[in-house]
Amino acid sequence: MCALTEEARRLDERVASHARGTPGVRTSIAARVTTIEHCSFFRPSGTQYEPEHGRRIADAGIYVCPTVFQGRSKLLVQNPDLPWAAEFRQTQAERFAVIRCLVEQGIQLVSGSDAGVNFNEFTDYPGDLILTVEGVDLSPVYVLNSATSIAAAALGRSDRGVIAPGKAADLLAVQRNPLHDTPARNTPVLVMSRGRIVLGGQ
Repeated sequence: MCALTEEARRLDERVASHARGTPGVRTSIAARVTTIEHCSFFRPSGTQYEPEHGRRIADAGIYVCPTVFQGRSKLLVQNPDLPWAAEFRQTQAERFAVIRCLVEQGIQLVSGSDAGVNFNEFTDYPGDLILTVEGVDLSPVYVLNSATSIAAAALGRSDRGVIAPGKAADLLAVQRNPLHDTPARNTPVLVMSRGRIVLGGQ
């Protein structure tokens, strides 16, 4: 992994690691990846956050994409009485606590829904933003930044993620104020890609 990330840096490319278990998190830190997907701090005994590793992630400037809204989260919203619901809610609460710890240690989050796993479509992405606000108890402003300016910085895309002269003019307009109403992002009235309207605008 170190050889891979060194070569990626030479080519100005980014590297994302998939790490649910704590050993994978440690390896990702040592290899200096760009982002850690999940970063769940799972151990055989359960979820256990390790502040020292969190400090190392922050010091290295590694981003974390915690993938809050996964397929089971979606199923639980639709079917709250499923047999495994109680166990899942416990695990989910532990993950929410880990994510709060990461933010408290200064680690920047990138929003991502883990789309492609069972019951999780790419169109479900707004669910990640909503659940990060409601479950992790982060502010709508923070979560909006995690989906725009912070995500763009993680990808090395200085032309995107903010509304400013000379940027890519990728815009999403909704009916209500998304800084206060996170679910409003589910109902876009206009989508613009590089200055061209692809949805709405009539």
